Amino acid sequence: MRLRWAAGYGKRKKEERIRAYLEKFRPDVIFIREPSHLDGRFFDAFRNRCLLVGMIACPTNHPWHWDAHRHDLIFTFTEEYRRFFEVQGIPARILQLGVDERVAGETGNLPKVYDCTFVGYLGQPHQQAKTELMAKVAQTGKLRWWGPKGEEISRHPALEASWQGMTGGLEMLKIYGQSKIVLNDYPDFMQGQSNNMRNMEALSVGSLLLTRHADSIAGLEREGAVATFRDAEECAGKIHHFLQEDGERERIARKGAEVARERCNYRTIVRGMMEAIGEAYEKKRPRMKGWERC
Repeated sequence: MRLRWAAGYGKRKKEERIRAYLEKFRPDVIFIREPSHLDGRFFDAFRNRCLLVGMIACPTNHPWHWDAHRHDLIFTFTEEYRRFFEVQGIPARILQLGVDERVAGETGNLPKVYDCTFVGYLGQPHQQAKTELMAKVAQTGKLRWWGPKGEEISRHPALEASWQGMTGGLEMLKIYGQSKIVLNDYPDFMQGQSNNMRNMEALSVGSLLLTRHADSIAGLEREGAVATFRDAEECAGKIHHFLQEDGERERIARKGAEVARERCNYRTIVRGMMEAIGEAYEKKRPRMKGWERC
C-alpha cells in the first residue's frame, strides 16, 4: 500500500507543478508530445483556455485516458495517422522531420572508418523483420551496430557479435559521419512509410543513406539523394556495390546532404508548424473563455 501511495503522490506532485506553471504563464498554446506520461484528463481543465496541440509518431504506450479528440490540432509523421485523425474530424498535419544545420560543422571531414553502421534497438518481438534484416547483413561481416539489445537478440549470433555498445547524441552523429554507408529500416507498423530520424541524421552528416524502399522517399531516390533496397538480399548486394564504387557512393551522399539542408532545415519546418498552429488558434479563439475567466 505504501508503494502505491508513493507512486500516486509523485504523480500528483508532478501534475501540481505543471498546473502551477501553466496558470502562471497562461500560454496561448499547450503542445503535448506523446507519450507525455501524464493522465490525459489533466489537460481537460485547459481545453477552454487555450489551444491544445498534440504530436504523436508511434502507438501511444501510456494507458492514462489518452483521447485524440482532446486536441484541436495533431502533428503526426505518417499519412495513415493523418487520415485516421481527419476521418474523426480532428485537424491533422504531417510533420516533416528535419536536420540541424550545425551538425555538419561537428561531423564534417571525418575519416570513413566503418563500412556500414546501424544505431537502434534490435531484438524486439514487435520489430522482428528489421532485426532479421540486420542479422542477415551482419553475416557479411560488414555491419557495426550500436543500440539496446532486445530479449530475442541471442537468436542472432552474428548480429550480436557486431554489437559495439551504446551511443547517442553527437557521438552517434560522428559515427554516422565516419560511415561509408548508414543503414536504415523501419518497423512494420509504419506500413511502408520511411519517416524516422535516422534518415535525417544520416543525410545531415553527408554519408550514404541506404534504406528500405518506401513511397515516402521515392522522390529522393529519383533525385539520386538516397539508395534503397526491398529485401535482405538486395540490401547486402547494394552494400557490396557501394563499398566498391567510392565515387558513386560519395556523389549520392553529397546530394542527400544538399537536399536535406535545403528542404528539411528547422527554420523551414518550424515556420510551417507555426502557420498551422496560428490558423487553428484563430479558428478556436472566439470559443475560448480565456485564463482570466476560468
